[in-house]
Amino acid sequence: MGDHGPAKGFGRWLFTTNHKDIGSMYLWFSFAMFLMGGVFALVIRAELFQPGLQLVEPEFFNQMTTMHGLVMVFGAVMPAFVGLANWMIPMMVGAPDMALPRMNNWSFWILPFAFTLLASTLLMEGG
Repeated sequence: MGDHGPAKGFGRWLFTTNHKDIGSMYLWFSFAMFLMGGVFALVIRAELFQPGLQLVEPEFFNQMTTMHGLVMVFGAVMPAFVGLANWMIPMMVGAPDMALPRMNNWSFWILPFAFTLLASTLLMEGG
């Protein structure tokens, strides 16, 4: 009949209630956002490299500077802290898992959609 064991493949990460898996997803997301914010920083620094040299439009430069700050704070630093807390707190207090593991999972899966929406504002007129 059906296998009632733990999910395999992508389903393992999509439906997990294990605090270590969720903490790992937060940390990997944080690393990806750190890279994205780093690319923004490189473009910002390249724009400021030489006076008069324009790589991007001034309005886009301002939008990218704002996006860099938002991504680094709310996409890299805060999820990294949450990921470390998901990993460490249950083990520190001797709990087998978080109190509400499904809500913990859903709280992570809101992040990629939120940052997709945030990144899409760069493509909108007046962003």
